[in-house]
Amino acid sequence: MTHEEGFGKLEYAYSITETASASDGSTVYGIDAQMREDGGPVSRERLDDIFCTRAEAEEFMAALKENGVDPCHLLDVAEDWLAR
Repeated sequence: MTHEEGFGKLEYAYSITETASASDGSTVYGIDAQMREDGGPVSRERLDDIFCTRAEAEEFMAALKENGVDPCHLLDVAEDWLAR
């Protein structure tokens, strides 16, 4: 998702992360969110081990993209998402 603001072009990028669970070694999923201005990194947040299935992570990532969530709000949005 791209926005024109202030001094340059802002772009939000989201990706799914995969890690092994510390408890049993199964694959768990998270989200990496980045904001770039004019192609250069500005901010980045990453939440690992928050989803048990890739489908859950994909659904959450689609909502992030649709709403253009800034990385600084990723934790709050994830908490709200998981509490629903």
